[in-house]
Amino acid sequence: MDSLVEVLDRIKFAEPDKVLKISGELLNKNVSDKNRAYIYRSMGYAFMVKGNVKQQQMCFEKAYDFAIKSGDTFCRTKISCSLAEAYVWLNLYTEAEDYLMKALKDSEGLKDSGENLELKTTINALLGNIYYFKDNNDESIKIFHKNLLLSKKITNQSFYYKVVSYTYLGLGNNYLKINEPDSANYYYTKGLSQSLKSPEKINLYYQYLGLADVCIVQKEYGKAIDYYQKCLLLKNIPEYVKANVFKKMSETYVQMNDTGNARKFADSSQLYAIKTERDKGKALELAVNKIRKDKTAIIAGKDRDLTILYKILAVILLMFVLSTTFYFLDVRKQKKKYLKFVGEQKTKEPVSGTEAAANHFSVGKPAINSEIEREILQNLKKFENNEGFRNKELSLSVLASDLNTNTNYLSRIINQHYGKNFNNYISDLRIGYIIKKINENSDYQKYKISFLAEDAGFVSHSAFSTKFKEITGVSPSNFMNFSARKS
Repeated sequence: MDSLVEVLDRIKFAEPDKVLKISGELLNKNVSDKNRAYIYRSMGYAFMVKGNVKQQQMCFEKAYDFAIKSGDTFCRTKISCSLAEAYVWLNLYTEAEDYLMKALKDSEGLKDSGENLELKTTINALLGNIYYFKDNNDESIKIFHKNLLLSKKITNQSFYYKVVSYTYLGLGNNYLKINEPDSANYYYTKGLSQSLKSPEKINLYYQYLGLADVCIVQKEYGKAIDYYQKCLLLKNIPEYVKANVFKKMSETYVQMNDTGNARKFADSSQLYAIKTERDKGKALELAVNKIRKDKTAIIAGKDRDLTILYKILAVILLMFVLSTTFYFLDVRKQKKKYLKFVGEQKTKEPVSGTEAAANHFSVGKPAINSEIEREILQNLKKFENNEGFRNKELSLSVLASDLNTNTNYLSRIINQHYGKNFNNYISDLRIGYIIKKINENSDYQKYKISFLAEDAGFVSHSAFSTKFKEITGVSPSNFMNFSARKS
């Protein structure tokens, strides 16, 4: 019997259906309270993999009840960790921490053995996760690093991969949360390596999700989609994980301006999320009933928390729908402005600004000698052809010196013949240069905005974006996307 129980524990993640079948048969036999506790524990994890949160919670609570009856301290400690893990999933972090503190206290009375070491590293990993969700990142990171050192003493290779992959995952989550994506990527990659070595491939989909999240922060959207696809190809993915993956894929396609895929995956996410939230609600009800038996004084507060949770979820969902709708409407509006701008550009005669000014150079009050005026206009034409406007250090005085004139003459000529001041004259030339590059060179459709700003001669990313939209009616990123699709 003990050997069968151990088999169930080994395959609970990889073969959940087999675990449930064998467990049902074993529970109909004469089984000790300790083994019943372990059987229900394996069933709890099997239901976790299958996404049945209500049955998951029910099995873990039955496992804990039988562990108490058995009088076995090690069994009770181990299952306290599992119940704490279930409470974390239900966002009941205080209760989860209470069970882990009980487990930690019980583990101190156990003999120093390999199994006890496994328990301590499990407790640390779960505690680190709780502190992460409670936004105590410093304490969480500290516990996870401590766990890495403690894990080196583990001799059970299979368990070692499990706890180390979970620990690296926790470190990756923390560093991503505190906006250190490079560190997060390092630990997710380490965790992925350990997950792949594990016979159960434990935490594999979470490692892929973490790596994808890093890619999103670094705006590597295509790479993020690849990780999401890898996650979906894995076997036995819980439905709540699928809901999360589809949601993240939809948001990523929004960033990529792929409205078709964004809408498709948003619909898929919603279908899975509805069932997941319904099952989670039922499981949460079971958990609250369990807490009522143990802590009747705090049940009213938990009910309020549950109501607030649902309200918050409803508000978040509404905000997501509204923001997505407004985004697509804005993209459509900018597309119209882009097409209008491009159409207007095609109808214009291909004459440079200075040529046009020279053709009508008699406009305005002739306060400057006509020969000097014509010479300045011709020099301005050379300045434009040589792309001198891309010089970041350019100023009215610098250009006047380069053209062998004074700032007063140059300013007045630009104002009279272009109808704009010096700064607007230069900015318009720079934006015109970038628009031409985007339309004629496909590489420019892929560059970052900061590169385009610097290439044109702007001293700041924001100044470039503001001027670009002022002239074209479209943001630089959308202009590039529209131009790329057109080509």
